[in-house]
Amino acid sequence: MIRIYMPAFTLSLSLSAHAMGYKCIIERVELPSQKNVKVITLLEKQYIGKEFVVNKRTGRTIGAIDNSYAQEPTVIDFGSKDNSYKVINSMTKEEGVGLGSWITALAINEYEETKMKSFTYLHNDKVLFGNCSSY
Repeated sequence: MIRIYMPAFTLSLSLSAHAMGYKCIIERVELPSQKNVKVITLLEKQYIGKEFVVNKRTGRTIGAIDNSYAQEPTVIDFGSKDNSYKVINSMTKEEGVGLGSWITALAINEYEETKMKSFTYLHNDKVLFGNCSSY
């Protein structure tokens, strides 16, 4: 029988890296058309300066952005020095009891060499931009 021993500190580092999360602040909102000033103003009041947190392991967001109120999100990339952290989620019209479909995508630029990492969050045709820090 072959036994492989792994130092305890390696395991704890691995688990803590996956348990980390992000705290994010929304700084800008964009829509495909900037013609509807009332809608833009409403979205800016709703989102600008607001915070949300991301559970890095599950991809779930809580706060100004909630990406799991109907379906669980999927982390497709945990990020690295070369890639963004990426989470996607979607719901078909049928899954939403006929209320409509939606898509979300969150990308946090983990590769940026600064403490604050810029993010982009897409919810259907609405795009939010801002910065996140690890916690």
